[in-house]
Amino acid sequence: MRGFRWETDGAGLVQPIEANTSGQPHIDLAVLRLNRETWTVSFRIVRSVAAATPIAPAATQKYGATDVWEWPVATIRVTSSTASGLPSIGAADVTTLDYHLAQPPMTGNSGRRSPAAWGAVWTDYDTTKTFVGHGGMWHLGGENGARTRIARPPDGQHPEGSSGSAVTGTSSSTARCSPPPERTGLPEPTSRFAPFPPRFGRPVT
Repeated sequence: MRGFRWETDGAGLVQPIEANTSGQPHIDLAVLRLNRETWTVSFRIVRSVAAATPIAPAATQKYGATDVWEWPVATIRVTSSTASGLPSIGAADVTTLDYHLAQPPMTGNSGRRSPAAWGAVWTDYDTTKTFVGHGGMWHLGGENGARTRIARPPDGQHPEGSSGSAVTGTSSSTARCSPPPERTGLPEPTSRFAPFPPRFGRPVT
């Protein structure tokens, strides 16, 4: 975590949960905590406030020399037990927060793509298409080529009106914006479209 390794053995670990005799449930946050003063990582439970509709506390993430940085691991719903004060926690009360690091973005030839790892990003340098890995397959996420780029119209030539503008594809690398069809029986528009930045997408047919 932030350059420091933390692990458990096959048996895992046991962390005590404080008694809850408030009469209302609370949702605690399990975290990995990096102590920036001692440079050690430990597993901790951050207690929340009991309420009729409880929410988990936010993780502390500070950079000071004596601060701590916490990485959320799970939330734990702790019901109230006024008799013994000991909480009864079942599997349904624990929600794992699955945060995973994906591999760095990759670039290569379209005919020699690497296996599609979950969350990986691949860009073809020959087709300029970008893919995202999901379910063991590459899925198109974007492309930059003929009939796909929408360019900003020259200053003073953007369409007017409040009903929008039509975008039509061309055989060149840009698309043209045409004003909306003439309207009859409606008041004159009072707004003007501002020039829009370039965007990428599929051609409009």
